[in-house]
Amino acid sequence: MREKFVPVSIEIAYSGRRPDAEGRFIREKLKRPSWNGWIAATPNGTILNEEPYLDLVILRGLEKWKALSEADRQPGLALEDLGSADPALDLAPPAGGLVLNVFIRSLARSSTGKLIVPLKIDLNNAGAAPIDAQAQRDKLWSTAEEAASLIPSDRMEVPSFLVDRVCRFYLKDSATCIPGTSASKYGGYSGSMTSTVAGNTVHLEGTAKGNGPDFQLRGRLEVDPSRKTFTRFDLTAFSEQAHTDKKSGVPSPLGIAFELAPGDRAMDRVPPYFFTVDRWTDPKSMREAYFKPRK
Repeated sequence: MREKFVPVSIEIAYSGRRPDAEGRFIREKLKRPSWNGWIAATPNGTILNEEPYLDLVILRGLEKWKALSEADRQPGLALEDLGSADPALDLAPPAGGLVLNVFIRSLARSSTGKLIVPLKIDLNNAGAAPIDAQAQRDKLWSTAEEAASLIPSDRMEVPSFLVDRVCRFYLKDSATCIPGTSASKYGGYSGSMTSTVAGNTVHLEGTAKGNGPDFQLRGRLEVDPSRKTFTRFDLTAFSEQAHTDKKSGVPSPLGIAFELAPGDRAMDRVPPYFFTVDRWTDPKSMREAYFKPRK
């Protein structure tokens, strides 16, 4: 893939509505204002193959690319001028804020009661074999002011934004699907957390209750006191029965982990899923709702 393709990952629901070159390429060339899947295309946007399975997109897309005329495959191919991309339209995390990677995973219990990660997941799709179990991904963002409020002092109360944001946007059974399917389904939980400060380390503990099984919240934050920055930010939300197996319908454990992201990679700037969950609402409006305290 690295030798024959240029991999690009985009949030197409937002990017497809941009008025700049990025949006025009999606709308006018790919003709995909909304899409969830994989596409192999030429540099000018001619679709070579699209289907749910990446390996087939790569294999069959490459076959169709090789079938094109030599002139259409030459280096230096003239590209249609769609104008320029406007970086002001990029959804970037707040300057000086925290970026946390989020991992949502279904879990299981062994015969001895030990918590384990299943190797395979059956999505109960007709004709489809079980797939390798992997964590679903999301992001959590904070503002610089919110991040500063988490720096420990001798006595520290957990800032309300942290537990509120976790409860509103991340306590969902999305281990085998995208992180939620409707903005209206968010906000079903509320909770509280307490902290214990030991030097430059903060231990967090709490619970969340709502329209599903209860969650236990645990965390460990470590700070570089000279730079007033976090060197570690680990937070977990665990429920014994918050995941429902797609095939059997049987409840099982659900684990959600939050960890500090480097923040200097392109993938770290992918916005939280909530920003684009409502495909007919401006993501910048969803961003405002994300950071706005719950009444």
